[in-house]
Amino acid sequence: MGDLRLGLDVDRATDLVVVLAGHDVYRGLVQEARWPVMVYKAWLFNALNPAAAGHAHPRPAATAELSFAGVVPPTTAEAT
Repeated sequence: MGDLRLGLDVDRATDLVVVLAGHDVYRGLVQEARWPVMVYKAWLFNALNPAAAGHAHPRPAATAELSFAGVVPPTTAEAT
């Protein structure tokens, strides 16, 4: 299991996940705003990664096997 970012406890991290991955956010972005599900998944991953883990960019190995891997922006090292 990965570490949470400094200063974030499990209860607060759980709050972040519940709010960002909640039905209202999904419904608003995917059903009402018509975001493709892959784009929503990538957005959620990118929103939760720095909020909970403290990583500005996901490590390549963390996204390689995910269904939305092609939508997640590359890390700075990969982009150069």
